[in-house]
Amino acid sequence: MVLSDFNYDTDYCYRWLTFLFSEEVKLRYREYKVHKQQQEAIHKVADWMATSKSRFGLVLNGITGNGKTTLVKAMQNFYNICKFKNPLNEEEAVFYTHASITFLTSKELYHLYASDKKRFDRCMNTFILAVDDLGTEESEFCQYGNRYKPLEELLSYRYERMLPTIVTTNLSGKAIREKYGDRLADRFNEMMQVVTMPDINFRNP
Repeated sequence: MVLSDFNYDTDYCYRWLTFLFSEEVKLRYREYKVHKQQQEAIHKVADWMATSKSRFGLVLNGITGNGKTTLVKAMQNFYNICKFKNPLNEEEAVFYTHASITFLTSKELYHLYASDKKRFDRCMNTFILAVDDLGTEESEFCQYGNRYKPLEELLSYRYERMLPTIVTTNLSGKAIREKYGDRLADRFNEMMQVVTMPDINFRNP
């Protein structure tokens, strides 16, 4: 299953995302002001939600404070009310399951790998996963002389299974290749729709 199977059109997703984005801004006691470049980015994300099949992943990139995390939270609020048929459960009473978005930072996922591998594995297998601030975590995890790359392992796993994955990052494509290597960078190019947010730090007064 891919997100476009929900059959919401681009305009429907855009109107909801715009509203939910503004609500997230207000929750932080900030004034929401419509910005053209920001609206264009939100529309691109809405179009990805409505139409994307082969590009089952999304990267929101750009500078700090430009609304990447706020937009993912808006998406999370949207999908938290979506339901889809669960083909793994034949009991009619629980035939539908919530879509929802599991939303963690890359640092949280890195530490889960070491402290709670079962929960890390659940994150790997969740339907929609959002990874915030990719690139801020340590690259490798060492245990008993063995070296592991938790984020690379997670993203490669989800690539193989074509699971919807949303990533926010300040890293450019070149920087992702330098940090994670050619293999994961090439997979990103195949699976991810890239949306660049405005080059504006909205946290500044």
